[in-house]
Amino acid sequence: MKKLILLSIILIVGCEDFAPTEHTHEHNDIYGCTDSTATNFDSTATIFDNTCNYSGCMLEDAPNYNESALLPCTSNCINQKIGHNCCCEEIIYGCMDETAINFADNANAPCNENGIPNVCCEY
Repeated sequence: MKKLILLSIILIVGCEDFAPTEHTHEHNDIYGCTDSTATNFDSTATIFDNTCNYSGCMLEDAPNYNESALLPCTSNCINQKIGHNCCCEEIIYGCMDETAINFADNANAPCNENGIPNVCCEY
């Protein structure tokens, strides 16, 4: 019986070194958005965690459309616009085919109908 108790004590004491420890981070690791161009930039974050949000022009036809934007812009407005997407450049629809007789050199988006671009062009 003494051998069994001694063996139990050895196993318990010996296993303490192999006990799982809780995974800890350094006390100065702060997860967050480290991209200063994001709307939720965290200047205290030290580890990038893919949580950044971006605002920008969300009008797909606009010349400065930002496909990374998750929020419509409400600052850096153009031509005294206000509100959502105020930073979007003006969309000027027109024929963008240089070979057409009604080519519109000021157009920055093709005229389209049912998803077919430049349907307004005349040849």
